[in-house]
Order: sequence, then C-alpha cells, then structure tokens
Amino acid sequence: MISAFLLILSGDIINKAVKDAVERGRPLQGIEGYSFPSGHAMMGILIYGLIIFFLTKHMNSQKVAKRYQLAITLIVLLIGVSRILLREHFLTDVLAGYSLGIMWLIVGIFFYTLVYAYVRPSAEKELPKGM
Repeated sequence: MISAFLLILSGDIINKAVKDAVERGRPLQGIEGYSFPSGHAMMGILIYGLIIFFLTKHMNSQKVAKRYQLAITLIVLLIGVSRILLREHFLTDVLAGYSLGIMWLIVGIFFYTLVYAYVRPSAEKELPKGM
C-alpha cells in the first residue's frame, strides 16, 4: 500500500515538473494550467496499471484476470479520449502522459519487486511453523 502511494505521489510530482518545464498551453483558452503531458492520462496509467499488476499477481484465475485487464485498459484509453474530446489536451499531451506513466510504472514495479523480494524472506522466517 505504501509503495502504491509513493508511486502515485512521485508520478504527480514528475508530471507537474514536466508541465512547468515545457509550459505548453491548452487547446482552449481560459483553462488553467499547462497541457503537456496529460496528468489524467499519466495517473490513469499509474493507478490502473498497478491494479492490473496486482490482479495478475494475486488472482487465482488468469482467465478472469485477463478480462479485468481488458476492461481496465479500455478505461485508460477512454480517459485519454475524453481529454482530447473535451479539448483539455492535444493528442500529443495524452500520448506523452501515457508514455511517462508507463515508464514510471515500470520503475515503480521494479522497485516494488526488489523490496518485496528482500522483505518477504525475512518476514517468512519470523512466522511460526504452520502459518
């Protein structure tokens, strides 16, 4: 749970830093904030990507997990489409949000896997036999 919080928090910080560095305006005038990259697209990838990761890791039925993965992927795609249709972002903003989100998700899952591999063996040693 802490790793998910840290991944999303750091992703938001990265998104805002890139927005401030690029300073690209939005398609419609009068909308506050910068456009590039799309925060909704990036956060959608991070949050729903984590859900897909944990579903795949912990569900017994991989067939059911695949159905959830497909539904969640559709949700993420619809988030990006909605940002374009509402004229909050350009297509490149959404694609950059997806790309940045995927890269940061990979980094987050990598570190989660490392920490989990390090912490789990020591936690199993502390458990009484039969648990």
